[in-house]
Formats: sequence, C-alpha cells, structure tokens
Amino acid sequence: MEKQLVGYQYLLTYRYHNLCVKAEPMALLSVIVRMDGEEQEIEQVADVVVPDEYHFQILPKMTNSLEEINMGILTVHPEFEPSFELMDPENPDTEYLIYKMPDVDKECRDMLMEAAKVLHDECKVRMEEVCADEIADFGELFANNPQNFNEASQAIDNLRKEYLDNIYQLMEKKQDEIEEAYLHNTEATPAPQAEPESEEGYINGIRMGAEEE
Repeated sequence: MEKQLVGYQYLLTYRYHNLCVKAEPMALLSVIVRMDGEEQEIEQVADVVVPDEYHFQILPKMTNSLEEINMGILTVHPEFEPSFELMDPENPDTEYLIYKMPDVDKECRDMLMEAAKVLHDECKVRMEEVCADEIADFGELFANNPQNFNEASQAIDNLRKEYLDNIYQLMEKKQDEIEEAYLHNTEATPAPQAEPESEEGYINGIRMGAEEE
C-alpha cells in the first residue's frame, strides 16, 4: 500500500513541475526530440542550464539541431517563450536557445492556483481510495480478531495522514511559487504613466481641478 502512496506523491510532484512558473529541469523530462528519424530525450541532444529562476538555456550537443530541439520542447510546453542567441556573435555554430517562463498575470495566477488545487484533490482522492481498500482487506482478514484489525487500521490511518500531509505541503509550495511568480511579473511590469499636465493645467483637453460652474 505504501508503495502506491509513494507513487501518487511522486506523480503529483511531477505534475507540479510541469505546471511551469519557474525553470525546473524536471519539466523537460517528457520532451522528445526527433532527429534523423529517431526519437531522443533532451539530455541526449542538449545540455540544460538554469541561469536564473525564470529562464532555461539549451546548449545543443550538435550543430544545426536547434530547430528540432525547439519543436520538441514547444510540443510539450507551448507556453515557453523561445529566443535564439549566439555565444559568439561572429560564429553561427555557437547558437543556443533561451526559454523564458510565461508571465504570470492575475488571470493566469488564479488559473494556476486552481489547477494546483485540482491536482492535489485528485491525488488525495486516489490515496483515500487506496487506504480504504486496504482497510477493507484487513477487515476480511481479521474478521474474527477485532484487536488485530484495530491495530492494522490505525497503522493504515497513520500512513494516510502522513502522505496526505505530504501532498498538502506540495500544493502549498507550488502555490507559493505561483504567487512569487505573479509578484515577480507585477514588479517587472512598469506602472502606467500619468499624462503630463500642461502649464495651463490641462490633460487631454480637460482642465484638472476646475470646479463645476
């Protein structure tokens, strides 16, 4: 039973890594790059560098492979914003890719927060079902031994609480990352500039501070 709980917890962790607001290499594990008729994983064709929390650098291991790599990454993560750069402006063979994580505005923040909760709730339901099935099995096994059944049920309940607490903490961590990305985007977005006031005190043809007659 615990193996199943561990598996569901790992699956939730993987899903949260793919709910990208920060650059996490685990989010690229499912990327498949098709080159010369063969499918290859990202680590076979490129090195992945994380220069900061909101960018990936993809350094190809072979020249002239960036288009295929870019296609593979955007197939899995169309929300990434790619740009092609040169390490040496005079050498086209030094081309590499930079991916910027998507900006998190208020609407995106709300959607991601809800998605994090939905993923958590789905995982919780599956864990609860596993524990309920295990208790039912022990109920049949110890039908004539209530003491052993109570001990087994308590042990299962302790595991249930432990793993439910684990996944709740994972949800909180992801939601904290989403909020942090939202604040990062808010700070990076310049506030609208007020229209300059003319010497006569007019803005866009409207006199400011004038009292109604």
